Amino acid sequence: MLLATVLAACEGTPASSPIADAAVPDAARTGPPALTLSRPTLTLREGAAPARLTVTIEGELPGPVAVTLQGDVASVRPDRLVFRPDGPRAVEVEVAAPFDDDEAAGSGALRIEAEGLPPAVVPVTVTDAQLTIVLDLDAQQREFVRTSNDTERRLLVPTRIGGRPGPGADINLRGKGTLRCPRRSYTVRFDDPVVLGDGPPVEDVYLLSMCLDEGFIKMRAANDLLAAQGLFPLFYRYVEVRYGDETQGVYLVVERPRDGVKRVHRQNSLLVRRLNDSTVELKRPEEDEVTDREAVLAPYLALYDLPRTLRGANLLDALRSSMNYDAYLRWLAVNSLVQNGDYVDEVYFYDAPPPDGGRQPWFEVLAWDYDDMLSNCHTPRPLDEPLLYCAESGLDRPVRDVPEVRAAYIEQLRAAMEGPMSEAAVAGALANAAAELEMYLRRPGVAAVMYGADAGTPSPAADAEALRALAAERRAELEALLP
Repeated sequence: MLLATVLAACEGTPASSPIADAAVPDAARTGPPALTLSRPTLTLREGAAPARLTVTIEGELPGPVAVTLQGDVASVRPDRLVFRPDGPRAVEVEVAAPFDDDEAAGSGALRIEAEGLPPAVVPVTVTDAQLTIVLDLDAQQREFVRTSNDTERRLLVPTRIGGRPGPGADINLRGKGTLRCPRRSYTVRFDDPVVLGDGPPVEDVYLLSMCLDEGFIKMRAANDLLAAQGLFPLFYRYVEVRYGDETQGVYLVVERPRDGVKRVHRQNSLLVRRLNDSTVELKRPEEDEVTDREAVLAPYLALYDLPRTLRGANLLDALRSSMNYDAYLRWLAVNSLVQNGDYVDEVYFYDAPPPDGGRQPWFEVLAWDYDDMLSNCHTPRPLDEPLLYCAESGLDRPVRDVPEVRAAYIEQLRAAMEGPMSEAAVAGALANAAAELEMYLRRPGVAAVMYGADAGTPSPAADAEALRALAAERRAELEALLP
């Protein structure tokens, strides 16, 4: 592979540089010089967030440090190279893999060199962002999935994953809204676990056509933002779906919640999707496994009794001891920041180990289905609280009514706005989704089947910019309202 980039160290230290500790005692600078790296290898995914490694200087160096990338698989942020012989002792280097049209994974090496020292070499591997899932439906099955509204019937189909034979699978149509779409969504149960790109082994997934997500960007970007806050532990990624050799366009493959939660918390025994405060879909245990549904759901439904019986700090303490209420408040903050128009029924609750050996059961939250991001509120009577958007649940109401809870919510809102939901983070998630989608749209027939043959040339980048501007407007509104 070709030598891609050679970057010499900067002669100064910009104010934005992420220096770990520039004030190292002189005693630590004596002895044989050496370069120490925080990571022995780097594994990157095309277009994903950059990987970071810390380079530490031990001893006195005779000259500047240079970084060489061998192989055209990645790029280095030059402004991260900020040390010189008499300067800071540690710096962070960012290495990112670009999107490209090559479906093969790549490899290369990052070399950090200083005059008179052996180079420090970090192997770099890149996993391909592109993935194809082929469902080998026969003619009768193709007609069924295109015309039927039967979500119960299961079809047995062979598969191919990434160009190789995959396990057999049984699939069924899913989603009420998407049954009206030309491109249907599916539940897929593989006969054996499969690894989809750089993900964990999965058996049951959803293939979501995103037909209600105009631009096909919002759900993918929202999952990135939610995952960064611990609100979406499931595996997900874009894929191209085909029936044999016939493309069906880009889908979002998402690990089924019951499987993803079990993978993260092996002891999980209760998983519910909230429909409203008193009605849920029971996902674990399954409905046909339950003899006393009321008893199974009692710990979850008890959460909604707390705001009716407690006030002030006592309510906040009780909520925190029964569930990860701070994560729930953070989820409300995200919904407000991105103006999610419909979310009372777009959240899962599941039991997980409590912090510090607290009481059980203790519930975590899992966000779900952000195709209504940056949309009008679907709820006819949302709570009259300007820092919330489209909120309606009894677990939301204390933000309006209880000063201690409102203060905790504002703390979560500020933390999100300054960190994982910053303007840069939101813009980056939207831009990454647009870039990855654009890569798939270059494949023959993909854009036409998704946007329509007469839709012209789609511009995911323009769609992402429009969404970014709307999100920035909403952010400005909330900033003006914060005390």
